[in-house]
Amino acid sequence: MFITNLRPQTHQFFSEHGFSPSAWLLSSHRATPETLLLASAVRAQGRPLMADNGTKDLIEVLLARFEGEARDVRSSYHALKRGLPDGRRIPHPREIPAALRLQASALASRVLVAADELYAEIDDEAQTGMQLAMAPTHLIAKEDFAVAALLGLGLERELLGWRLDAYDRRNRRTLEGWQRVRAVVPPAVRVYATLGAVDYSSARRSGELAVAAGADSVAIGFVGLNADTTYTDRVFLARRRRLSVAGPRRYVRLVEVLAGLRDGFAAAGGRLVAFHALGLGARPMFPLVRLVLGDGPMLSIDATSPLMDAVRDRVLYDDRNNGDRLTVRAAAVGVLEGRDDSPVPGGAFMQMAATELGHRPEAARQWWAEEGHRPLSWADLDPLSPLARYLSVYASGVGGVTSRQESFWVAHNHQVCEQIACSMDSVAAAAGVFDSSLASAVSMTVRNGLIVAREAAAMTRGGVWPDDRSPVDG
Repeated sequence: MFITNLRPQTHQFFSEHGFSPSAWLLSSHRATPETLLLASAVRAQGRPLMADNGTKDLIEVLLARFEGEARDVRSSYHALKRGLPDGRRIPHPREIPAALRLQASALASRVLVAADELYAEIDDEAQTGMQLAMAPTHLIAKEDFAVAALLGLGLERELLGWRLDAYDRRNRRTLEGWQRVRAVVPPAVRVYATLGAVDYSSARRSGELAVAAGADSVAIGFVGLNADTTYTDRVFLARRRRLSVAGPRRYVRLVEVLAGLRDGFAAAGGRLVAFHALGLGARPMFPLVRLVLGDGPMLSIDATSPLMDAVRDRVLYDDRNNGDRLTVRAAAVGVLEGRDDSPVPGGAFMQMAATELGHRPEAARQWWAEEGHRPLSWADLDPLSPLARYLSVYASGVGGVTSRQESFWVAHNHQVCEQIACSMDSVAAAAGVFDSSLASAVSMTVRNGLIVAREAAAMTRGGVWPDDRSPVDG
């Protein structure tokens, strides 16, 4: 299931338009009298509610504090990767200069110290009490967030040269916190331990540690992993293997981390009952969680991207192409080039927006013909422009003048995420969603990512694509 962030504006707009998400998430740092009342209303409706632990703000504090120094390290590391021979994107350990590794390691050590200081300031009893005040069905226990901060700063394990023990210490602390929270939370509430994993090996070890601690419900954050912009033609699953083509490494890393967690639980004789993917906002990646982890675990996903993409980037999720990104401007072009009166993309919220805000595609096409069918600019969608009056669904202005449009865009994006997440309740169903996404992918980045992810997933134990054919050829 996809879990929607519980915000007053979002909840009100959804309710007004008859949309009730499968589940909601409220973080302890956003708990106010108003949001707690909303949480109570959500629970009264029988909807699941996840109580997050509020560490996102603490991670952002660390990112802001160390970003300047981290940028210098990343710049040097990227320059090194660009100069690698044979078209390789990832350096061998021996190719990383000792001075760069020392600089990165020293910075990472200071990040850990700062993270420890922030961690120590958390009032465990107050935080858990605030979470329980939400009457949740699911709860994210206190976590050590240092690994998430390192990933967010681009301080990768391969650059640092750190052994697994450094990551184990962080996960042990998280699991100790999980045990304390589990002991005071009602048994009916599912409590998740948020593990820090950056690759197959660290994820496998984290799974083994979770089993030893008695945790069968875990979460992993993917925001940092998804910030990886490099390409790779190799995957590491207990051993390194070559892929038939190169693709975005973040897709490969998702498979590596999920496979590592699964294998760690299996090696330790445990059973993963529930898994939550924190911040996994890329819709084409959703099916990979089920495909790698299998039919056993209960799966959930949350992300702020449906809101941020709509409001900040003016992006809609294309329900015709399994949630692929489509700018509002491109959507308007789709209407101008279309042959019917339907808004682009489709979906209930876009239809409601057309009815409420106004939608005159024939007038818009006449205007475009008079303009010589020229390319659209964002200025053409200014609320005072002729086109924006004809296609008000896509009017885009500043200063809140098109906040109603943005509310529809946000709702539409959430509904698409919900539809995709709910359609992958089994490996077989997830494989169908995945293959459909690959076949319809418009973006070459997404297509290449899905190709390498499909091949990497087939290499994992029990992969759903066990044949040796190149996914390029189907």
